[in-house]
Amino acid sequence: MTDISLFNFAPASQNPATVYIASLVSKHSRRAIKTDLNTIAALTSTGVYDAFTFPWQQLQYQHCAAIRSAPSEKYAPSTANRM
Repeated sequence: MTDISLFNFAPASQNPATVYIASLVSKHSRRAIKTDLNTIAALTSTGVYDAFTFPWQQLQYQHCAAIRSAPSEKYAPSTANRM
């Protein structure tokens, strides 16, 4: 993902991951989604980003398609599908 600018952080109130995780009612759901988003961010950025620093707002269709296939290469199908 070389065309996503590095270190262009959104404020917490505009960060897609922060807003989404905060909208979840269950503590268990928040923990699970945070873990999944951290995994996706780390896989797609080779460890540069986590769930809260990854530039989600800059993703385009081709990025999402690549991200969708990444977990299936490393995780069991049930785990990859949840991500």
